Amino acid sequence: MPSFDTSPNFMLMSDFDARNFTSTLYTRAGSNVALNASGQVVFDNPVYFLNGRGQASNRSLKHYLEADKGGTWTISINSSDRIVWTKNTSESMDINCDFGGGATWGLDDDYLEMSGTSATFQSDWQRGNLIFWSVGTANYGRISYSNSSTSYPTYYPTYPVAQDMISLLSVRSGNNIYCLQSAEEALFGDYVQWVLRDDGRVMQIVNYSGNANLVNFSWVDTAFRDRLGFSGLESWYSLYGRRVMIADNVMPGVLAPSRPIEDHHLAFDRVSDIRRKGDGSYGANFKGNFVKSSLRFYLDGIADVQDDYKRFAFELGDYFYIGAKINLVQEVGESRLALRTAQINASAPAYSLTHTSESNGMHGVITGTITQISSDLPFENRIMRRIPITLEISHD
Repeated sequence: MPSFDTSPNFMLMSDFDARNFTSTLYTRAGSNVALNASGQVVFDNPVYFLNGRGQASNRSLKHYLEADKGGTWTISINSSDRIVWTKNTSESMDINCDFGGGATWGLDDDYLEMSGTSATFQSDWQRGNLIFWSVGTANYGRISYSNSSTSYPTYYPTYPVAQDMISLLSVRSGNNIYCLQSAEEALFGDYVQWVLRDDGRVMQIVNYSGNANLVNFSWVDTAFRDRLGFSGLESWYSLYGRRVMIADNVMPGVLAPSRPIEDHHLAFDRVSDIRRKGDGSYGANFKGNFVKSSLRFYLDGIADVQDDYKRFAFELGDYFYIGAKINLVQEVGESRLALRTAQINASAPAYSLTHTSESNGMHGVITGTITQISSDLPFENRIMRRIPITLEISHD
């Protein structure tokens, strides 16, 4: 189901240009980690670069179900925005969250019986970063099904932190196959994860108990380190039953204000050339209708819960400028593209793994180009708590 959050926090993200990162990025457990040559491209946003916003085809829920149960499985979101598992032949089995946390998936009472070719989860699924762990319950929220242990794993996912639900259900495609996560998987399987947190910081999570050498980590390309928001001064923490390193800084090219947008309305440029004819009538050459999002929001200052003031003026200058590509995430944790109601048809359902039409496209991601941005940053008052910002995005 839709999230029904009428005033969500938002995020702005640039694209991620990985073309300059052609050699070793860092070492881990004595191995050099580098991007595949096919991954040295411009990714649509930092999430696609970090983890492909999906799973490797051989580590996906679809893959595990087919290994355990045979047949061909499809994992999807239906037109009511609920999770659906479908098989090409009839299947009878129980779907469970044995250790609680089924609400993460929209699984009422942590249980669903599948009888037939499909199973539709009963309720809303959770937005944002997902934690599959709690004190004393390492498998909290992880999903299982009858005879799931026929082939590894018994519980899915095998790791305690996921980017979001869409990434858990999706399989990487296109350039996203060659994300940073895939470079780790080639060396260490599912023992290392890279996630962009909902606050804009990058986090790496390693299975220390599975391989204690994974924390033997050292940056080689310091420009890459800086691009992810790491300072080189971070330490490993014990968290979620793993070892975790969280970047000291919000990722460059990402802005995650602490409060919702003040105003988001549409504007447009309807471009045409017009000439008057000799008989007094007019002729026109219509070039197009170009829709824009006009945003007004408050930037956090030094007296607020976070300080983005000088970041906006200095660090974001290389990413947020007139002509730059940008992603407007209208609801933090909702990574699907926004879809207008008028765009819904037989091949473009109201909800899917790629699009959401909630509130006629007022949720989900809008991609576009910056056409106007505040260049004067006065504080609202002497307290230096917040700064009014205006930004205009021409939709793709």
